[in-house]
Amino acid sequence: MKHYNYGIKAENRLAAAYKRRGHTTRYSEGSRGPSDIFVVRGARRLAIQVKATRGTTVRINDSLQAAEHLRQRVSKGELKKLVAHIKRGWQPAVGLTNGDYYWTFRVHRRGDDHEFELLHDGHLPKRPLVRRSR
Repeated sequence: MKHYNYGIKAENRLAAAYKRRGHTTRYSEGSRGPSDIFVVRGARRLAIQVKATRGTTVRINDSLQAAEHLRQRVSKGELKKLVAHIKRGWQPAVGLTNGDYYWTFRVHRRGDDHEFELLHDGHLPKRPLVRRSR
């Protein structure tokens, strides 16, 4: 249960980071879906799967390391489901939190593989503006 709660806190903090950037955020209705949070600002609509690492266990220093970590951590099946959001008008994205920092990557499908394009990165707020519990 500790890992699950840590993931919920990561989702809350990433949603708060986007809210502070002026985005509207909402949470996915159920857990275990391809996306955890939905973020909207203007015409940009992101469906984000959030992955969390503890900054004390895994230290990630830049976006290249973050993208490599996600390649190892997110399965092709998860990415395929996430990319299906394109049909519904959402841009598929994966967010990674590490300690007090985050990276969000847009997911592009390239044949049988997937590529990550950095969209945003920055410091996570200490206290989320929005809280989600399950």
